[in-house]
Amino acid sequence: MKAGLVMAFGFLLFSGCATIVKHDIPVTDRQPVSLSSEAKGDMTYSVAVHNNMPDTASVEMSGVTMSGSEWTTTESEISRGIRRYFSESGFFNSVKEVRDPGDFHIQFDVTMNPSPSENTSSFFAGLTLFLIPVWYSHNSEWVATLYEHGEKSESFFAREEVTQVWWLPLLPVGLFKNLTFAGREIEKNYVNGLVSDLQAKGYLPVKKERVPEPAVLAPGSSE
Repeated sequence: MKAGLVMAFGFLLFSGCATIVKHDIPVTDRQPVSLSSEAKGDMTYSVAVHNNMPDTASVEMSGVTMSGSEWTTTESEISRGIRRYFSESGFFNSVKEVRDPGDFHIQFDVTMNPSPSENTSSFFAGLTLFLIPVWYSHNSEWVATLYEHGEKSESFFAREEVTQVWWLPLLPVGLFKNLTFAGREIEKNYVNGLVSDLQAKGYLPVKKERVPEPAVLAPGSSE
C-alpha cells in the first residue's frame, strides 16, 4: 500500500505542473474545405527553430545546479504539426518539407522564449513541496514567410504563450494539460489561423500559374 502511494505521488510529479495556454492570436476552429483534386495545389515548406535559454540557464541553489529549459522544441516536432494541420485544411494535394522550394512555399521560423525565472521558480516549488502556488510564463514567436514561384509575397507573425503553474492541488491536471498537449494546441491554432489569413488575402486556393504583370506601353504607342 505504501509503495503504491509513493509510486502514485511520483507519477504525479513526473507529469509536471499544469500548463495553461494563453492564445495571443484568435482561437480558430476550421473545417476542411471541399475542393476537387484539380483545384488543390501542392505546398512545400521549411522549418528553422531557435531555442533561447532563460537568464537563469545555470543556477546553483543549496548545492543543486540546474541548467537549460523545459520550453524547447525541435524542427522535426514543428514539421510534423505543420504537415498534419496543413494537410487537414483541404487546400493541398501534398504538403512536403523540402530543401528546394516549390511554387507555393512557406518558410517557418519558430523562436522559443522561456521565462527568465523558470529555473528558480520550479526549484522554489519543489523546495516548498508544491504547497505554495508558483507560476511563470513562456512564449513562442512564429514567423511564416510565403514565397510564390520563388518570389516573396508576404510574412505573417504570431505569438503564443503558456503559463506553468506548480501547486499541489493542480498536479493531477498536468496529466491532461502539460507542455506536450500545449504544444499541439498551439501548433493547431497557429496553422488554422494562418490558413484563414492566407485564404482571406487571396493566396488560397493556390494559384496554378504566375500572374503576368501588365505590359507598360511606350509613350505615343497604342495597343
